[in-house]
Amino acid sequence: MKIKYIDSNDVYSSVLFIKEINAFQISGNHQNKLEYTPTLKLDSEYKPEDFYYYLLSNESPLCTENSIYQVYVGGQRIGWVFPLQALVSEEHDCVNNQYFLKYAYVATYLLLQDIDDVDKRNIGTQLLLEDYYDIKKNILIIDKNNVEKIESFSFENYLVGLFRYGYAFKGKGNVFSDHLPLGANNRITLKSLSTDLTMIPNINYLFEEQLSTADNEIIRFYLCYQIIELLITLVFEDQFKNLLTKISQDSEALFDERDNLSKIVGEKHRIKILFSNYVSCETEHQTDLDIACQKMLSLNGKTLSDRYYENLYSVRCLLVHRLYSLSSDSYDILKEINKPFLDIIMDILFTFKRQG
Repeated sequence: MKIKYIDSNDVYSSVLFIKEINAFQISGNHQNKLEYTPTLKLDSEYKPEDFYYYLLSNESPLCTENSIYQVYVGGQRIGWVFPLQALVSEEHDCVNNQYFLKYAYVATYLLLQDIDDVDKRNIGTQLLLEDYYDIKKNILIIDKNNVEKIESFSFENYLVGLFRYGYAFKGKGNVFSDHLPLGANNRITLKSLSTDLTMIPNINYLFEEQLSTADNEIIRFYLCYQIIELLITLVFEDQFKNLLTKISQDSEALFDERDNLSKIVGEKHRIKILFSNYVSCETEHQTDLDIACQKMLSLNGKTLSDRYYENLYSVRCLLVHRLYSLSSDSYDILKEINKPFLDIIMDILFTFKRQG
């Protein structure tokens, strides 16, 4: 912590919670002290040093002041996520929740501790958390001891899982997300990237740096399709390796495998293999994507398929080769495509399994 006001030489560098008065005392190497009085009656049972946090954006329609959730990986709770607004308001369902108030204490302590504000403002009558943090952000508090109970836990493997619920480090987050639970269910469970994909850094980059900040439907579609491009490259590697294995065992098999070689080079065929053999997608997402893709293709006089991924490929070809001639109605339909397409992409990333 470091707070110094323009109109004072005092530097404030330490935080102490005074339980008896439910207030944080902020001091330095001088007689003067600042005080932060939280809106909530906090419970200081937990040690803040046993936790760490991330600030996240989530501007999806379901994320409100009441979006306060325990966060699980499998059957293990790893922490809580909630809007910063919930720390400075009593207008939510967890205002008297004893477990939330423990995490609210940790969150407030860590946020105060991390303030770095030198000569940016004059001394005010009251120290407010919202003076130093964007209150529209969400905070994810992670319990260090609990994540140690999860074998080979790596936070990076759950960034797409967070994105599924709308959370991201940059931009608006996933504005399409409608997965946050409502009502009494205050738990979200994060899915991990497939173990076959955790070593590919471009995946998290696309979600954190690109998809979370994209504000154009064409760009969103292209970014989602980049995941397809990446995965069908892996499909090609697998299929080609299998073909080489057959040839090495029997050189005459080369003649029998010529047709297979020409097939796996083709993008459309590799997409078929990807969706048929490598991944599992929720039926609802398949149906929604297929309906939207057929709508786009019909509007533009294109042939329809009875396979949703072939219709998706046709939409991709339409956007690549005829983008300049598409009507405004086609652009409107593209938004209908992008929502289920993004859900499909996340299904793929959670379930992808290499062969061979």
